[in-house]
Amino acid sequence: MAQIVYTREVETPFGRLLSPPRLAADLLRHREVLRAFIKRDFHATYRGTYLGVAWALLSPLIMLALFSFVFGGIFHGRFTSDPNETGADFALAMFIGLSLFNCLGQSLGSAPTLVLSNSAYVKTLNFPLQVLPVSAVVQTMINMGIGLVLCLVIFLALHGVFYPATVCLLPIAVCVALLSLGCSWFLSAVGVFLRDTPSIVGPITTVLMFMSAVFFPINSVPVRARWFVKINPLAVMIDQARGALMFGKWPDFKSLGIVAAASIVVAVLGYAAFMRMKPAFADVI
Repeated sequence: MAQIVYTREVETPFGRLLSPPRLAADLLRHREVLRAFIKRDFHATYRGTYLGVAWALLSPLIMLALFSFVFGGIFHGRFTSDPNETGADFALAMFIGLSLFNCLGQSLGSAPTLVLSNSAYVKTLNFPLQVLPVSAVVQTMINMGIGLVLCLVIFLALHGVFYPATVCLLPIAVCVALLSLGCSWFLSAVGVFLRDTPSIVGPITTVLMFMSAVFFPINSVPVRARWFVKINPLAVMIDQARGALMFGKWPDFKSLGIVAAASIVVAVLGYAAFMRMKPAFADVI
């Protein structure tokens, strides 16, 4: 019987990995493997449940109802000074922020153990490990998309208005996905060598949630501290998504362009770091 021996990959210079076209071409070349893993992860999430994929819609719907009751009905929260704002509007504003944040937050939470939990593939000859973070992020993107569509449907039901600026939710969601993907690539690679990474990432994710304008509008932050929130690209995207869907405000395209460029840079850097560290995975696991 022939024996397959794992051989170290030839390390690619880091500078050559810093190329968006190279990244896109790599994922396109492994699209069949990526499609199989996305399908596997999606079905694994709901396998064995009675309602199956219906939970993808029911879970955010239950969370939105809970937010409306607790934050709108009990705490009487307000996002604006508009006297016509209802508790449901406040809950909806929070849920928009949470839908976007969860794409990044869930990716950060699962990334450090992603390669370790799939260690069987590490020594498989020529297996594209870089598809594992992509598959995980796609699952969070699906949840984000369902959450945002649900927010749009609820807003239409409450107010009967569809603002043209709502179309900006798509590029904003893409930016969040790219940011999540870059962080996931980097943390999944670091998690192989530094096993404390999950313990470090957990508290950071919690702090990031409170810094990302999920529970409050940016303009409610004291002026002296507002810059600290505005340097967080996720906070900017959440604020602009909320303004587009609920108030019909077109985003500040200069800020959105800067955030989009930063998201692409994070994705490319994360991919380059993963691919640079990938040849050493087998020596550690």
